[in-house]
Parts: sequence; structure tokens; C-alpha cells
Amino acid sequence: MNKKIFVTRVSSNNQVTIPNTVLKALHVNPSDEIEWTVELNDLITVRKASPQKNDFWKAVDAQERKYGSVNTSEINWGKDVGSEKLE
Repeated sequence: MNKKIFVTRVSSNNQVTIPNTVLKALHVNPSDEIEWTVELNDLITVRKASPQKNDFWKAVDAQERKYGSVNTSEINWGKDVGSEKLE
């Protein structure tokens, strides 16, 4: 395993700048969320957070703003010709 160690400083506001190499490795972009897992032996794992279920509707809203409404009028299939006979 090829490890790289990065050292960063915690600001007075408890903020940490994530090194660019780490951001690229995690495929993290501005406004993405990251997940921190703290284990008992002081090991901390950082990864890009998985989208949550409610993020689906945020994505739908964003696409609607970008591409417009996806609502369509009801299709007119024509006059009814009868009913189905189920046996």
C-alpha cells in the first residue's frame, strides 16, 4: 500500500483545510459532504458521503430549475372502445 501523509492545521474556528490531493482522491467538489468515522483506536476515516434519500428530491428540484418542468399533459388515447374481459 502506497501511503501519503498530509499535515494540516486546525483554525480558531475548528476548520481544517483538506489538501487538494485528498480532495481529488475522494472526488470531492465544493458543497459536497464528507463523512468522518471515528474508531476506538483514534483511527479516523474520511470519505465522500453517500447521497441520502432526501437528496433525491434536491436533485429533482435542481434538474427542474436547469431543464424546466417535466410535467406533461395527459395523453388523449381516443374514445373508449369497450372493456376488457378477464377470465
